Amino acid sequence: MMLLFGLFIIFGGVFQCQGEYYGTFIGNFQTFAHSIAGTVYAVSDDAIFIKGFVYDGTGPDAFFWTGVSPRPEPRGTLIPYPEVRDGRDAAPLKRFESEDILLKLPPGTKVRDLRWLSVWCRRFTVDFGSLLFPPNIEPPMPQTLPEFKRFAHGVRSGNVTILDEKTIYIPNLHYDGEGPDAFFWVGNGTSPNPETVPPRLPKVQDPVEPPTFSSCLEFLDGKLQVSWAPDTESVIIKLSGRIKDNQYMAFGLSGAEDRSQMINGDVTVAFHDVETQQFVAEDYFLQAKSQCDGVNGVCPDRRLGGSNDVIVLGGRRHNGITTIIYRKNIENLDSRLDRPISTTGYANMIAAIGPLNQRKEANYHGGDRTGPDEIRRINFFQRDVLGCPVPLDKDIDAISEKGEIAPEMKKLKPWDPMVLKNVDVFHVKIGPTGGDRGYTAITGNPSWGLAFYVNDYLIPELVLERGKTYTFVVETGNDQTNPAEYHPFYITDSEEGGLGQNSDAQQVAYAGVAVVDGQYVPTAAGRHCRYVVGPNSKPELYSRFEDYFKTLTLECKDGNPHYLTFTVPANAPDELYYQCYTHTSLGWKIHIVDDHSGHHQFTGHAGAERAAQHSGASSLCLSSIIFLIFVRMWC
Repeated sequence: MMLLFGLFIIFGGVFQCQGEYYGTFIGNFQTFAHSIAGTVYAVSDDAIFIKGFVYDGTGPDAFFWTGVSPRPEPRGTLIPYPEVRDGRDAAPLKRFESEDILLKLPPGTKVRDLRWLSVWCRRFTVDFGSLLFPPNIEPPMPQTLPEFKRFAHGVRSGNVTILDEKTIYIPNLHYDGEGPDAFFWVGNGTSPNPETVPPRLPKVQDPVEPPTFSSCLEFLDGKLQVSWAPDTESVIIKLSGRIKDNQYMAFGLSGAEDRSQMINGDVTVAFHDVETQQFVAEDYFLQAKSQCDGVNGVCPDRRLGGSNDVIVLGGRRHNGITTIIYRKNIENLDSRLDRPISTTGYANMIAAIGPLNQRKEANYHGGDRTGPDEIRRINFFQRDVLGCPVPLDKDIDAISEKGEIAPEMKKLKPWDPMVLKNVDVFHVKIGPTGGDRGYTAITGNPSWGLAFYVNDYLIPELVLERGKTYTFVVETGNDQTNPAEYHPFYITDSEEGGLGQNSDAQQVAYAGVAVVDGQYVPTAAGRHCRYVVGPNSKPELYSRFEDYFKTLTLECKDGNPHYLTFTVPANAPDELYYQCYTHTSLGWKIHIVDDHSGHHQFTGHAGAERAAQHSGASSLCLSSIIFLIFVRMWC
């Protein structure tokens, strides 16, 4: 028996169209700040549809704004989203991540009369992103249906709008939630019945039983186990890994068909978000061996203009094991960023475990990854692959049944932080972060896997005196075509750095940045000198950084250092940071004092002895300009 709570009826065919249809195409947003993106269509003369709208949500007073002038300006019309009623004020826009939204224009405003649409900051009169309307727009005729007829459970709605052949917009839907088995139900005919669901729209079925994983392989010396079960159009994958809080596990298709290769890899990064208590699986494309800057690097597809094509089905955490199950389509949905899964043969796979950064994106994985000489191949349609002698998730159940607690991962003592004072010249290079004893353990911040070495110390704290001039010999990379070897040095009041990733941040740059044609440009980038790990470079083996440092080898590219001079302003705050312009969290603290004669207390060991070995460069080619830049905050 089928009970009907409410319905609306479409008389005749509303749309006869092929492929995806959203209305009359208007254009794409051009972004100026806050990552604005989206494709705009006219649904009718009274409504605008935005496909895949993106906005980072950090502007305090941003709204949809439109008008009839040639370009966006303060004189315009606010389009509330979500819609407001009863004379309430519209709320500023929140964060949107590739969401589809429908804008209802205010009374008297028509699409055919408009010249532009903007995401506009009213407080600072700034255009975050906008598009200009083409002339003579002909919006589709409205395809509006009546509201739901009301039968039970308080079902009611506003007038229903057909957006396209796959999308129905139901405004102001009300339903009390008390029905025992209620779903949206569509079909042909003049009245609902269980057999009227069109063939291309599936009937609502009972929840699907969890898949049976008959195949499993181990990666990363048993730290990660991958199980899989093929479906008709997708593969269901289960990752079980020994990962900590704020770590991820990554698994996916190699960037090369004949070997394990990170570059051009298509992987899923999965983790448990300790703040939201949600399990996350995100589609990534690996363009370069560097932190994602929004254009290049190890980036989620969504930051590169794509979409997250991975669907999380479930997850759990227990005794140090995180298990996440997700679905990935066999066919690639985006030819730029996704690789198809072979249905007939083997594919080379790659895997890694590493830390998450402040954006909850994948940081450098260190040694927990498939190496270039390690060939791991999977045929996802091959069953009964028994490559996991003791399944991690099964082992969890056995342990918990016995009432035993799995031993915690051994926590290593961080290296003592180093303090450099009474030093005038600082040599800055790039090197490894030092694993669990290094960058993250010292600073409390996640790292990318690379860090600044100053006078041969890993991220020492610097003590500078107001009014004095210092020289930084920068050899952190100047190859703008290779993000992994481009780390411009600058001095800032931001603990995170990375001004190039977010030039609208509330951040002050004190040296290493210039303004050219209204844009911030890094100036302190010299040749690339990097300390490279060797076979014995295992941080867990060395309780002192000095002993670990002896295992590293310095490799420098051809070219010259950059000499940056910095005179500490009299009004500088007591604490600054030296950081990388293009990536976050490579440097650390600068303590600003009035003079060195006072008894300033800083934790850590003084490193003046080794630093003095570098201070003999008395005649340096000084080519930088000393200045103070205030980074303007736009909403």
